[in-house]
Amino acid sequence: MIVKKGECDMVLKNNDTITLSIPELAPAVKESFMALRTNLLFMKDTKMIAITSSLANEGKSVTSFHLALSFANAGKKTLLIDGDLRRSRLCKYLGIGKEYPGLSEFLSQQHEEKVFSTSIENLSLMLSGKCPPNPSELLIQDNFPAMMEKLREQYDYVFIDTPPVCSATDATIIARAVDGVLLVVRSDYVKRKVIEKSKRIITRNEGRVIGVALNRLDQHHAGYYGYYGYYGYGYEHGSEKK
Repeated sequence: MIVKKGECDMVLKNNDTITLSIPELAPAVKESFMALRTNLLFMKDTKMIAITSSLANEGKSVTSFHLALSFANAGKKTLLIDGDLRRSRLCKYLGIGKEYPGLSEFLSQQHEEKVFSTSIENLSLMLSGKCPPNPSELLIQDNFPAMMEKLREQYDYVFIDTPPVCSATDATIIARAVDGVLLVVRSDYVKRKVIEKSKRIITRNEGRVIGVALNRLDQHHAGYYGYYGYYGYGYEHGSEKK
């Protein structure tokens, strides 16, 4: 089973609460997110995590949402930030329009910081907002890392969905403000040298790659029919973990 865009129905109430209707995932998909959650829970000093990919269409936004959901279901106070100010896929997946204030309005000082509660216990959302003409310039301002440090004190875990590494500098800027970066890789879609390039870009800009999430792994390798997400400890500070 592959969770497709638009399968989450969303309703905004009083401009403060998002009511989500989440599709039932296949057992293999649930298991994969639980395994990923377990690995991350055992990592020390890693509570603010950016989720990115090398290229578009690798599944980073869907992974971001369901990973955040998994943490919320485990009783962790969780915030999911849509940090893709260029081409938000998370909002599209959740069916949320761009008319609601979000990160871009806060960074451009057009609106105060806006976090929406949801119908899911322990899960909150910060939307991307309208697409600005200069996302990278907004992210390098002091108010972004200051906001992130404030959120660190308010939540057990903060996840931020970013643009692909090879598409813009936004992901590397965000990587410096979090504890680690999870790189989503779509199986049989992106070449190894592109993945290595993404890792180098992140680490050279003072980011920390804490792992790789292999997405849409072939059933013959995964042992399940259809979609299967796999988490493996990948790279950290330029070396492969054994």
